[in-house]
Amino acid sequence: MTKLNSERRSLLKVASAIAVSGVATSFGCAQKGNYSSAIGESFVDRDEFVIRGANILSMDASVGDFVRGDVHVRNGVIVAIANEIHAPAVKVMDANGMICMPGFVETHWHLWTSLLRPMMSTDDNKRGYFPVTSALGRHFTPAYHYASVRLGMAEAISAGATTVHNWAHNIASAEHADAELRAMRDMGLRGRFSYGAAQGAPNNLPMDFSGLAKIKSQWMPNDGMLTLGFCSRNIGDDTNPLRGNISVETARKEWAQARALGLPITMHTSGASPDYVT
Repeated sequence: MTKLNSERRSLLKVASAIAVSGVATSFGCAQKGNYSSAIGESFVDRDEFVIRGANILSMDASVGDFVRGDVHVRNGVIVAIANEIHAPAVKVMDANGMICMPGFVETHWHLWTSLLRPMMSTDDNKRGYFPVTSALGRHFTPAYHYASVRLGMAEAISAGATTVHNWAHNIASAEHADAELRAMRDMGLRGRFSYGAAQGAPNNLPMDFSGLAKIKSQWMPNDGMLTLGFCSRNIGDDTNPLRGNISVETARKEWAQARALGLPITMHTSGASPDYVT
C-alpha cells in the first residue's frame, strides 16, 4: 500500500506539472485583462499547410481514400485533398507512413476531474469517483480548473480527439467557467462547454444562472471553435446522495432558464426521463 501511495503521489506530481505548464503565462496573464479582451482574438493559430504523403482515410464516400495523398489546409479549412498537391510556398508536414483521418468527437467528458484521477481507487469505496470529486471539487479554484482542463485536452489530442464536449459539473462562478473556456481555447481544439452546478450545490434550489448568462455574453459568439451549453443535474430520487439529483420542479425551472438563453441541454442517461420536464 505504501508503494502504491508513493506511485500515485509521483503520478500526480507529473500530471500537475504537465497541466500547469503554461498556466503562469496563459492563465495568469489572461486574468489581468477583462473578459472581452479574448473574444476578438483568434482561438487558434490558423496557418496554411499541406499534409503530404499520408494514407488518407477520409470517411467520406464522395472524397474516397488515398493510399498516398496530400491534404491542403488554409485558415482551419480543408481546401483540397488529392494524390499530390502543388503548393510550393506553403509549409509542409511530412506524413509519410502515417494515417490522416478526421479526428474523433468526444461527446461527454468531465475535464475538471483530470487532476483527481491519481487520488481515486476502484477497489476502495471511500476513494471512488463520487466521494473524491464531491469532497475535493468544492475546493477547486479557477486555476485548478484551468490546469485540469488543459491536462485533459492534452490527453484528448494524444488519443486523436479533435472535438470535445466538456461536461463541466462543478462551476462555482463565472470565473471558474472562464478558466475552463480559456484552457479549451489555449489548447486549440473545437468543443462545447456545458455549464453546470457546482459540487455541493443545494439540490432543492435551482442553479444561479447569472454566471452562465455572463459567460454567454462575454464568450459567445466567438470564431466558431467553441460553443456553449447547459448540463442538467439528474432528476428524481437517488440512492446515492453524492450524485446530486434534483426534483422535477427544480429541473423545470433550470431548463426554462437554459432555454431562455437559447442553450442546448444535456444530462446523464442515469437520470429520469426528460419527458418529466418538457
